[in-house]
Amino acid sequence: MSKFFSAICLLLTFSGISDATEQPIYAYMIYYNNACAYPVQVTVHHYSTVVLLGETLSKKQNLKAGESASIFEGSTTDDDIQTALSADYKLEINAAGKTISLNKSQFLKVLKKSDFGIIKCGIFCRTYRFSGTINDSSLCP
Repeated sequence: MSKFFSAICLLLTFSGISDATEQPIYAYMIYYNNACAYPVQVTVHHYSTVVLLGETLSKKQNLKAGESASIFEGSTTDDDIQTALSADYKLEINAAGKTISLNKSQFLKVLKKSDFGIIKCGIFCRTYRFSGTINDSSLCP
């Protein structure tokens, strides 16, 4: 998904970087790492700010122990991920007939405990990348 961030930087580079009044873009990429000792199925709803008209984005992924998957990707002109996440965001982790379900506010609480950091894409680029991985064994159903 680094192509997503590269595309944003390239777009901003060629779209008037000399204009000091231009707002920066904040791009987010969040991953879930399966910290369980067994496979899980991860389902995420409203996982991106990039949607087609009337489309609801949902995806399911099966992860072996130690595997990771993207669970949110998006961008906004605000440096607070709360504004980038849809109010309907939902993360579900299933295994052995049990489910852990996180809504937006629960997800944000878990995210605060993760390795979430910022990377600026360049001196002339007005794009900031926030990236993090949730690696929490308490999310094992």
